[in-house]
Amino acid sequence: MIAMITWMVPAVAQPTDDEAKIRALENQFVAAVNAKDLDAIIKVYMPDETLLVFDVVPRANTSAPRRTARIGKTSSPCSR
Repeated sequence: MIAMITWMVPAVAQPTDDEAKIRALENQFVAAVNAKDLDAIIKVYMPDETLLVFDVVPRANTSAPRRTARIGKTSSPCSR
């Protein structure tokens, strides 16, 4: 009977290693915000000093000047 009762009771989930790391990171972030320490806040997002940032140059829109030129040449009924 006791074996049946223990089988029916759900097991308490033990936190995984990943969950513990996430909670530690959250606590680190909260402490940094409370201390108003910007360097510590940034360290949560960028633990080492490697950050890859790149910018994509937009493609030149060559049809825009022609379109505005056409709009300027047409006469509207209000301008007559």
